[in-house]
Amino acid sequence: MDSSTSFWQSVVNFLYSNFFIGLATLLVGFAALFVYRKQKIDKKQDAANIILLEIKNAETKLGQARDTIIRDGVLPETVFALRTASWDEYSYLFVRDFTDKEWELINTFYEKCRLYDEAADYNNTFFKKNEEQIRVNLHSVLAQYTQEYAANLEPLATIEDEDERTAKAQQLLDNYKATSRRFAEIFMDEITNPGPYFYRPQKPLTDAQPIISTIRLDLSTSTVGSKLENIITANVRSRFADFLVGRKATQR
Repeated sequence: MDSSTSFWQSVVNFLYSNFFIGLATLLVGFAALFVYRKQKIDKKQDAANIILLEIKNAETKLGQARDTIIRDGVLPETVFALRTASWDEYSYLFVRDFTDKEWELINTFYEKCRLYDEAADYNNTFFKKNEEQIRVNLHSVLAQYTQEYAANLEPLATIEDEDERTAKAQQLLDNYKATSRRFAEIFMDEITNPGPYFYRPQKPLTDAQPIISTIRLDLSTSTVGSKLENIITANVRSRFADFLVGRKATQR
């Protein structure tokens, strides 16, 4: 057997050896572990980004609501704190990141946002009912104006002079349009600038006031926000290195 044949036979023997099979299995497992770890870190970073954005947005919205309540004594109809609550979905990813106190702060923040939005939703049901009733009343009055306009046109048929008849008909039409338009503008203004006769239930405002006065609007700039920022900007390589040496991914 020549040297070339001997070399390739040695290679084949090595590839089929228990040592190589074990090494290959180890490398494949190591690669799979790396991919799994990276996907888990990526998911956690995405979740941290979503949660931080939700908190910042809620702080802004609740600040606006607080200003409106203080200034006007009413609950704003279009301001909601959280339409999605990702903390409920992703909180399990952060069990090692926050202290018990920080964990409670986040839970309390999301719970108060939920209660505020419930009050806002309840308040909006009455706002929509008021708006619907205003439109019904508007159409009723405009129908009455139209009937009066049509009734006023009938006597014009007895006027023999065509120019006079045409002029008076045009005057009636102009008056009808001007009166209808002006009434509609004033009446519909009640929707965008509700007056004293616009019904506002007190329960939503009563429910929202203690929430607005006690909820923290600086959570995003507290240690909670800082830790979320660190998770978002963390380097994947350093996280993996920490994992290899047995350190925790984040310090409690």
